[in-house]
Amino acid sequence: GSLPSNMGETPLPYIRAIGMERNQLSGSVPSSIGNLRSLEALNLHTNNFTGYLEPMGKLSSMKALILSNNRFSGSMPHTFQNLQSLFFLAVTRNDVRGSIDFL
Repeated sequence: GSLPSNMGETPLPYIRAIGMERNQLSGSVPSSIGNLRSLEALNLHTNNFTGYLEPMGKLSSMKALILSNNRFSGSMPHTFQNLQSLFFLAVTRNDVRGSIDFL
């Protein structure tokens, strides 16, 4: 399965945590996820997600972002500098490159 493209247009705008680890999900994370401004924890580890991490850089309330064991690619987006509350980031076992010195 995959995440719905309108995931960020949820009727629950104040949702604070999403855990979808180990669900054999695939495809890319929809850019609409960036609309979930109250989201503090996102756990998508051990799935088959592809694409770039850019949409997660809009989650300004994010504290824990767990994306390990997927197939994300590209560079660490500079939009992650907007994640001022982030204290835990896991992106191991992906094909993500670049520095995270802006965190």
